[in-house]
Amino acid sequence: MKQILIIVVTLMFLLGACGTKTVEDAVPLAAEPVKEQVQEVVPPVPEPTTPVQLPKEQVQEQPPQVIQEPEQEEVYPEEVVEEEEVSPAPVVKPLIPESPTKMSPELRDLLSNADQKVKSYKYMYSISKDNRYPHTYFVKGNYIKVKLFEVDPYYIENYYDTVYLDAKTKSGRGFCESKSRCAIRDVDNTERVFNVSYTDYRVRTPYEFLREITHAEIIGPELIENRQTVKVRQYDGTIMTDFWLDANYGMPRRIVVTKDDTVLTAYNFADMTFNALSDSDVWREVKKE
Repeated sequence: MKQILIIVVTLMFLLGACGTKTVEDAVPLAAEPVKEQVQEVVPPVPEPTTPVQLPKEQVQEQPPQVIQEPEQEEVYPEEVVEEEEVSPAPVVKPLIPESPTKMSPELRDLLSNADQKVKSYKYMYSISKDNRYPHTYFVKGNYIKVKLFEVDPYYIENYYDTVYLDAKTKSGRGFCESKSRCAIRDVDNTERVFNVSYTDYRVRTPYEFLREITHAEIIGPELIENRQTVKVRQYDGTIMTDFWLDANYGMPRRIVVTKDDTVLTAYNFADMTFNALSDSDVWREVKKE
């Protein structure tokens, strides 16, 4: 027994001499035993509006969804259909063509001839609608002489056959100039001056009618009293006015005003001549006593 104990002690000694380390020798002296710290994991409480996120490996990327809006049909404004008034009987209204807002260069040149070429003029004109008993007018500058139509019978006491008008002063005077009618027996009225009304004998002259043309159009050439004229037409609403202008001097020889194919007024300037008058032909001075 002692021998066995000696053998065990000897073996242990030998093992220690060979440098065998124990478990305690393998652990550093300064090291403290590691205590396992266990933290209590508290799962986060998700907010109501926060969606639960899955791990990346469980999330599959999906292509974005394209939301197609329904196609909207183009909306056009509704056409307003005006209802026509229903008449008990059909009424045919004449079509009135639109007048040009400006005159053509040809018409403008024709109208300018009156200012450039006409110095005086004479014509016959009747104030009656049937063109009876026409007077003869002599026009130069501001003076107008009216040779009255000779009527029968007449009374020598208050008879005059010629009227002189001054458009500047708007005055008039009458004379009896015909020797055969104004100086008979013991009566001679050739030097007598008669007071006359300016407005009784003052009428619009062809030149003043010409100034009323503002937006007419040329219709075409026509003959008036064997004279070449140019017919022009002007509309003022439903009123249509036709002018026959002398092709050379531009002065109107005839004017007709109509409405709905009904003639309202007609002016005829007959036997018109130009530039043959002197001052004594259109004005007469009163002799001083």
